[in-house]
Amino acid sequence: MSWSYCCGCFGAVLDPSWAGVVGDGDAGGVGPLAGRAGQVASCLGRAVLAGAANASLRWYEDMDRHVRTLAPVELAYGYMTRTGRVDHAEVARRDPALAAAYEALHPEVRTGGRLS
Repeated sequence: MSWSYCCGCFGAVLDPSWAGVVGDGDAGGVGPLAGRAGQVASCLGRAVLAGAANASLRWYEDMDRHVRTLAPVELAYGYMTRTGRVDHAEVARRDPALAAAYEALHPEVRTGGRLS
């Protein structure tokens, strides 16, 4: 996995040797990121969003294969879950009929990936 640097904090946040270094200045944090917890959180939020965007882009890049190989229910379900930010429970909440139709094709989703 590669990371882009939006403010220079990712290397520090992702490097285990920096454990405990990031903090708000009042809580005793030290180092170059002390007092920048909000900025670090913002950076990480952008990283999560960028990861979802990249996953979505990869899904669209494979659209030809999806259309050729997936049943319509699987295509719709794949579209809703393409970023990884929407899980089966959320699909069921948003569209119970789609979730039920997908479960009919893939019963393992009801048991968290395990067939009972």
